[in-house]
Amino acid sequence: MIEFNSNLQQEILTIDKELQTLVYENYTKFIGATDLTKQINKSLSSPEITNELEDLKGHLKSITEAHGSIDSTLKLKLK
Repeated sequence: MIEFNSNLQQEILTIDKELQTLVYENYTKFIGATDLTKQINKSLSSPEITNELEDLKGHLKSITEAHGSIDSTLKLKLK
């Protein structure tokens, strides 16, 4: 019974150490992901990116309008 108790205590200590390691590793990854997210938000908030996104939005609007015009023309010709 004493040997069983000793083995059980050793197993508990081993599992506890593994759990602490997992918690530390996941916490480190979480902090790293948080830092990366902050950097991405900061870079996406820059005026250059904002201007480029606005330009892209304008180009997409022009493409959509051209597509609508072409689509309408083709529908008339197919009728």
